[in-house]
Order: sequence, then C-alpha cells, then structure tokens
Amino acid sequence: VYQQFNPKGIFNYASTDISVEYNYNLQTGKPTGVGLNAFSFLQFRNFWNAFIGMEIAPVDIYDYFEPRVDGRVFLRTKIANLFLGINTNNNKKISSGFDLYMGSTGVISPTQPRNPWIGGGIRLSWRASDRFNTTAIFNVNTDWGDRGWVNQEEDGTIVFGRRNIRDIIGTFQASYVFTNRMSLNLTARHYWATGNYTSYYVLQEDGTLNDYVTYEGNHDFSFNSINMDVVYQWIFAPGSILSVAYKLNTMNEESVINYSYKYNFNTTMQSPQLNQVSVRVLYYLDYQYITSALKRRKQRPGYF
Repeated sequence: VYQQFNPKGIFNYASTDISVEYNYNLQTGKPTGVGLNAFSFLQFRNFWNAFIGMEIAPVDIYDYFEPRVDGRVFLRTKIANLFLGINTNNNKKISSGFDLYMGSTGVISPTQPRNPWIGGGIRLSWRASDRFNTTAIFNVNTDWGDRGWVNQEEDGTIVFGRRNIRDIIGTFQASYVFTNRMSLNLTARHYWATGNYTSYYVLQEDGTLNDYVTYEGNHDFSFNSINMDVVYQWIFAPGSILSVAYKLNTMNEESVINYSYKYNFNTTMQSPQLNQVSVRVLYYLDYQYITSALKRRKQRPGYF
C-alpha cells in the first residue's frame, strides 16, 4: 500500500493498493480463488476524486457451491476485470458520480466462447438545504454468456446453462431533518433482471461442461421487484427513540421477456403488494440513576 497524505501538484491525497489473493479447499487442495488486485484512488484540489482498479484471475478455479450437490465441482476459467469512476465534490449543493467496469473470461471451447461483461452507474445528489437532500442512482449491468446451474434431473444429471443476463437498478433516496432529534427518510428501489438462455450443458465429474443439445427446457426469466421504505424517527429523550416505518414490497416474474422498461415497471406496480406499518419504541433506562433514586428515597424519614 502506498499513500500520499500531503498535497502535491493537483492532488490533495493519493493511494495505491496492490494485493495477491489465494484461496483453496482444505480437503482437496484445489484453488477456489486466485487473484491479483490493484486499486488507485486520487483526490484533487477541488475535492473531486477518481479511482481505477483491476482484478485478474490468471488460472482456473474450482467452484464447490454452484453445482448445489455435495462433492461436485464446477471449473471456472480465468478472468480479467477493469473498473474506474469519478465523483464531483460532495460538499457542493449538486454533486454527481459515474463508475464503469468491464471484463471477460477466457475461451473454454468452440461452443463455450469468452464471457464478456460490462456495467456502470450514475449518481446525482441535490442538497436543497441543510434539512432536505435527495439522491438518485441508476445502474445497468450486462453479462453476455454467464454460465450457471439450471436444474438437476431425476437421474442425477446436473444441467448448466449459458445465458445473457441484464440487471437494471434504479434507486431514489430523500431525507428531511425537522430538528436535531426528528427526521423523515424515504428509499425507493426498482430492480429488474432478465436472463435469456442460449445453450445448455451437462456438468461432468471433473467440473467441465459438455454440450446438451437435446435439452428442451425453457428457463428464460424476467424478474422485477419494487421496494419502498418510509421511516420517521424521533429521539424524544436521551437514548430513547420512537420509529414509525412504512414498507411496500411487490414482485413480478415472467418466463417471456419483454424488454420495455415502462411495461415492466407498470406491470410490477399492478401486481399484488405487501404493505406493512411498524412502530418501535426504544426507551433508555439509566440503572445507576434509578438505584441512586431508590437509595435516596429509603433514607427519607417515614419511608417504610
């Protein structure tokens, strides 16, 4: 780790971290995680900041969890991933941030090519006053060719699939502070994930995949979830808090993918909703104060 604390040139602060990771299964001795990681962070004189990093797994690793059967293993190929981002000065009334990542696996076979991915997000924050602030975050992630477990057939065959996955996450947060003891917070989130299967495989005993060209199942999915939390909090006495929370949760899943964002959002909002209101009171009792008060009371004349 290298860190530069004293301002120099256009930078207020800079750091670089390089690490090597190696994990293995105690029973088999096979690697379950091997990686070379590098990360750099820079803060500029105007209090903007930027970061860049990479992750490299130069060898194949053994995944003992994805097969979902004790004793079975899935062989994952080497990968390389790069990520970067930049954020403006958070002390300003309006601030923003942007991040991006991209990477790929190696080639396994002619029917199992590279698995590339790319994703990123953008954040916009507005501090309207010392009492009220909002933040909107939007993330999109796309994975072309992710390999993963599909199901297990009656004869014990473990079926894997190659799928194109896309995640879209929209989050909105708002906070209003009435006093230094009273506040209201809102968080709303829409999560949308789609998976389109392009091919299927049979997991072999050595962890490799063989083509399963006769497989007829359809496991495409489009999953939506909308959550909203509204929390009112009041510190009515030292260490004592009253919280009133309203929670909304609704989900929708379909096997036919419609790539219209408006359709998915509206369909999910029209699905059955779970609404919940909860009230919690946390009252602080000072044990020493209570025991001292009881002792003083006992010492008063006429106390029985």
